[in-house]
This record gives sequence, C-alpha cells and structure tokens, in this order.
Amino acid sequence: MPLVVACLGLCAMLAVRRWWSVKAIQTALVLAGVEWAFTAQALIERRIQEGREWHRAAIILLAVAAFNLLAAVPFQTRPLRAWYSAK
Repeated sequence: MPLVVACLGLCAMLAVRRWWSVKAIQTALVLAGVEWAFTAQALIERRIQEGREWHRAAIILLAVAAFNLLAAVPFQTRPLRAWYSAK
C-alpha cells in the first residue's frame, strides 16, 4: 500500500511546476527501472534453475524496465523544461 500512495503522489507532482518535482519524478522512474531490472534478473535465474521457460518473462520485465528508464527522458526536452521551470 505505501508504494501505491507513493505512485499516486508522484502522479500528483506532475501538476507542480517546479524543478524539484521533475527531479523527484525522474529519480523515481530511474529507480523503478533499476528495480524492474533486478527483479527480471532474479526471476530469470530462478526459472533457469527450475528448468522452466524464461525468455518471455525476461522480455516482458526488461521491456517494463526500459519503459521506466525511457519515461524519464522527455523531462529533458526543451518544452517540458520550460513548462516546469515556469512560475
């Protein structure tokens, strides 16, 4: 439940037009991407040890990790930087 509240708080922070809100959101997205990558690694290792199919799970989890990491990039574009630096 605390992670749900944190995610909702991050969504609400999109309405705050300050540089610190962007940095907090970007940090959360990067940390989420790293966490998904670690989760993918653990799941892949477990499935290999069990002799189960692991390719599909790896693709899905690594795609989610990449999505989280790439979601932080648009905040570096000129229009969004201007929007979040406006007062």
